Amino acid sequence: MAATTIPSDHPAPADALARALAAALGRLGAEGRPVAVACVGTDRSTGDALGPLVGEGLLRLGVDPARVIGTLERPLHALNLEARLGRMGAGHPRPLIVAVDAALGPAETVGAIALRLGGLRPGQGLGR
Repeated sequence: MAATTIPSDHPAPADALARALAAALGRLGAEGRPVAVACVGTDRSTGDALGPLVGEGLLRLGVDPARVIGTLERPLHALNLEARLGRMGAGHPRPLIVAVDAALGPAETVGAIALRLGGLRPGQGLGR
């Protein structure tokens, strides 16, 4: 799957993201597997708080807390990512994991939403 980028001035960004995410999960076989959301970041840095804020929002919407990893109270970050997500891989079937993370990038991408397949390397933008 090619990356999908939703620009900050998109007229309906939530709808566009929902459609792109549903299509990607469908191609990955989400129909028969649990889906978890890894909300990466911390509120100790304003620019890194996207993940835990999304985690809080998902819980408020009623998403199963066992499927949301990373909130303001229990953040998911580079130092605990492996330990916290490693437990998820033990189940059968293994869950598909959707990661939500803020990213550093060029000024023209500020506010844009990018959806792509692949892993994250938390802390990479800060040389960690």
